[in-house]
Amino acid sequence: MKFQSVHQALRTLENLAISAAQRDEAAQYLYNLDDAHDVDTLVEELDNPDFGMRWEAANVLAKKGKRAFGPLLLLLTDPQRVSNGRLREGAYHVLHYNADSFVRTLAQPLMMAIKGPAADIETMREANRLLIKINNLKQE
Repeated sequence: MKFQSVHQALRTLENLAISAAQRDEAAQYLYNLDDAHDVDTLVEELDNPDFGMRWEAANVLAKKGKRAFGPLLLLLTDPQRVSNGRLREGAYHVLHYNADSFVRTLAQPLMMAIKGPAADIETMREANRLLIKINNLKQE
């Protein structure tokens, strides 16, 4: 099956009536995405009202490791979006199950902020701190 969009592949993944082979193909399609726009689209799905779509997007992003980290941090610094509990829940999943151990370690304070008091403000503050930190690491 040829996929035309991230959304179509995510819908295939969540539909248990579709064969396992087609769902595996959808997962592979999503995992192989390297285009920054496609990763951004997956990050945007963390805010989807459909739980299945959010869950599948979070799983794919977690497997992408550090490729998903920057776009996720950028989204978490948006004051209009970070107050959404669904978004923070998806972000937590991406960070907690991230394929890159460096990301998991670096993100520990952010995960605490996501689950802690004043989660929206603290998440935004911590995501911004991490963006600065990873930008400094790139320059070294």
